[in-house]
Amino acid sequence: MRSKSNGTKSKRRARSQKSAMSYGALEARNLLATLVEFNAVDSQISVNMDANNDIAVIGIADNGNVTVNGSQDLDGKTSGVQSVEAGSLKHIFVSGDVNRTAQEFSFVNDFTPERALYSVQLQNVSQITINGQLNVRENFLVSMNGQGGRIGDSTSGQLVVGGLTKIDAGANTVGLNNANNDFSELYVGTSGKLHNAVITDINDVMLTGVETSGNFTLTAGGDVEDVANAKIEVAEDAFFTAKSITLGDHEGDSTNFFRSSFNASGHVEVQEDSNMILIDSEAGSMTLRSVGVIQDGLRTTINVSGLAQFFGNNRVRIGEGGLDTFNAGSIQFQSNGHVHISENSDTVITGDNSASSLNIKSWGRVGDFVGTTINVANETGLEGISVVLGDSATDVFNTGSMYFWTSELFSVNEDSNSHIIETKNRAGDFQLQSAGSITDADDSRITVDGVANFKANNVNVGDSQDDWFVAGSVSFETSGQFKLSENSDLQIVGENSAAKSVINSSGNITNDVNAKVDVRNSAAFFADNIVLGNRSGDQFNAGTIGFRTADDANGLVQIEEDSHTNVGGNNVAKTLQIDSAGDITDGPKSIINVSGNTRFTTANNGRIVVGDSGYMSDGTRYDAAFETRTLTVQSDGTGNVVVEEDGDIVLKGDNRANSMSLMTLGAEGKILDTPETTLAVRYNLNVEGSLINLGTDVLPNGSSTDRLEFASLTFNSTGNVKLSADDSFFLTGSSTTGGFLTLESEGDIRSTSGSELLTEAGAQFDGMDILVGNLADDCFDIIDSFEDGTKRLLVNGEGIENVQLGCSAGGDSGVDS
Repeated sequence: MRSKSNGTKSKRRARSQKSAMSYGALEARNLLATLVEFNAVDSQISVNMDANNDIAVIGIADNGNVTVNGSQDLDGKTSGVQSVEAGSLKHIFVSGDVNRTAQEFSFVNDFTPERALYSVQLQNVSQITINGQLNVRENFLVSMNGQGGRIGDSTSGQLVVGGLTKIDAGANTVGLNNANNDFSELYVGTSGKLHNAVITDINDVMLTGVETSGNFTLTAGGDVEDVANAKIEVAEDAFFTAKSITLGDHEGDSTNFFRSSFNASGHVEVQEDSNMILIDSEAGSMTLRSVGVIQDGLRTTINVSGLAQFFGNNRVRIGEGGLDTFNAGSIQFQSNGHVHISENSDTVITGDNSASSLNIKSWGRVGDFVGTTINVANETGLEGISVVLGDSATDVFNTGSMYFWTSELFSVNEDSNSHIIETKNRAGDFQLQSAGSITDADDSRITVDGVANFKANNVNVGDSQDDWFVAGSVSFETSGQFKLSENSDLQIVGENSAAKSVINSSGNITNDVNAKVDVRNSAAFFADNIVLGNRSGDQFNAGTIGFRTADDANGLVQIEEDSHTNVGGNNVAKTLQIDSAGDITDGPKSIINVSGNTRFTTANNGRIVVGDSGYMSDGTRYDAAFETRTLTVQSDGTGNVVVEEDGDIVLKGDNRANSMSLMTLGAEGKILDTPETTLAVRYNLNVEGSLINLGTDVLPNGSSTDRLEFASLTFNSTGNVKLSADDSFFLTGSSTTGGFLTLESEGDIRSTSGSELLTEAGAQFDGMDILVGNLADDCFDIIDSFEDGTKRLLVNGEGIENVQLGCSAGGDSGVDS
């Protein structure tokens, strides 16, 4: 059997030498038997393994020369050891028999840097072993056949290649995992079913390609990158460990893994051309891109000390499984589909972020860096100990809708409309600011343990029968309408403002100390009880107020306003108390219905004008409606009182005014007072009703329980009129009664010039001086008379001679004394 070199001989040195092959009893099988011809300077070995050969071994002999272990039988042509001088061998080419699938090749002992080979090419063998230090300055090329074999290094095996290492292992495995291996450029391929490749490199590795049918594991002491147009295809799991990892970053690259793991002290940047499934990984920072989905595997642990970026075209799902662990210094995401990131520590979002829908869950706090942009086309779910997003002026946050769960603060500033959905929303404190409107879905449920703060153009929350809103307290700031319905007591805190407000509570509506409420137009309240503006340091102001209390509640409405008070709309209460720093009025079409007592109190010379009717500036008639069981009016200073009621007016408690006009509009409306009522009018009292009875309540001992004082009196009634004053008064203007008139005074009763007093059924005066109808231009007359023509007039007082009937002095008095 003969073999010869590839025919290349050095032009620098013509001398050749023959080398004999050593042979010994290696194994009881056929070994390689070749005739080897060496070039002394640039020699190479070409070994062709025929069908009778099982093993070829090239190594460094004891004397330092390179030997090829051969056959026990060399056809008697040679004997002894054939060798080449150490350092002179440059190239090795080994080719196995294409018809054999179980031929082995190995390197033994050390091809040190001083004895480094220039190139090695191995083909058609199924088992390759590196048993010593093998240094190759240029390329190391392997193409294996057969199956079930392996290219690998032993414990002492080390492979150092300065050029390209290309290993096409076929249906065999790759195990070059010596810690001191060093590859410059590397290609690894396996085929068949589940044939793994394991590579270890002490320095940087540049991948020219990876195509494995099984797992691929690469551990590098430096950086791992790929060349342009690299094809990296791993049918099973890929494991990368290095200082930094950059794969798939060129336009012509093709990168695909079944699952992948990345461990780097520095940055990891990988773009995959299919779905990406991430398993246990750790990095200083990470950027992952996929044309499909980015997700992690079951029970996966991912730790990134810096920024973790996920750009998945279809979807991103990290940490979603209950047994997963994910931690990052900060995150960024972009996807045309859903993004779900669950973190086992604080979550900080940075950069430009976008998704079709978003779910962020954190075992810590959720926040963002200054200048962060988050745009979500549909719903966003946010969960953490606290959530604070969009709080910087340069932040941008937009989502179609949102839901949340925090034990502490939830604070989101949205640059568009805010819409809350889902049935489980909870926060310790809640701050939602929107550049548009804030609304909730018809079936949403929101629970805030502390303060719920709303800031937007308009707010409409809790307005559906099926939704739910509960908060410890609320505050609001809107340029438009604030509309809120709460399924419990509602307390207003802090500084609040709106153009218009509608607040509904299934319990009570109140405000806290130092709370400030400023509603420029109408403020409507619906609750069991409404108590506003009565706390220390608070302020309440509204253009118009409206209220309605529940039928089955106490129904107290108590509002203290720091400016004029105007009541509008349809209002219902069981008890109404309005205190105003200015006037108290009602709208032209307003309705006020109070089943109990109503008390109006003004300060700063404020007026009280309620239930009045008349004509507006355009000629349209208006008629406000007011009805209460009992009434208390208190106007200090120069404030006048005008009350028109659709039913009886029953004065109760302490009443005072500069002047007062009480009118009942119904045919049966009476003007009365309750025991212990006081009424003090500085100037004129005008009363109009079907029956008038004021100040007449007395105890059995004859003492009065109520007190009535006014400077002058005008009245009109279709029935009897009885007033008992505690001081002198004047009759002024035009007064009439369709029944009997009784006027009593602890002082004088006098008529003024130009006054007119007409009574149908007679009159009785009780006082000190009674001076009525005695002036030249006043008028006092009793319309009906007795059958004899006399008129019934009873006078008890000292000046009864000054009482005269008729509309001119000296008329027939018919006085009974």
